[in-house]
Amino acid sequence: MKRQFIVISISIFLFLMLIFLLNKYNKYFMVRDIISEWKYKTDGGFVKIDKCALYKGDYYLSLSKTHDDKSHIHLIVDKYGIFICYVIKKYDFHSNVYYIEPFKNATEIVEEMITNIENFKY
Repeated sequence: MKRQFIVISISIFLFLMLIFLLNKYNKYFMVRDIISEWKYKTDGGFVKIDKCALYKGDYYLSLSKTHDDKSHIHLIVDKYGIFICYVIKKYDFHSNVYYIEPFKNATEIVEEMITNIENFKY
């Protein structure tokens, strides 16, 4: 009985780890696809990893081909890979957080991001 409990517990643990790793793997490819689509839709829009301040380690996406400190998007992936979201910044104003649906395609996501940054009122 005790042995059966241990086997079941280990099986459940391994199953949960597999789900977690598959989710993280999916998020990695989703971010890669979003960045690729961003560059395509914005005709080479600026993308870099943010190295300072509040969004350190997340992606910085600009509509222009160069660094644009006044108007850009922070693409945020939490450290556990559970969710992806973004925040729009214009001048010193930030939007609310926009959460990205896990199974939405990159084209739809980027079109929504571009529309949101163009229509953002501060």
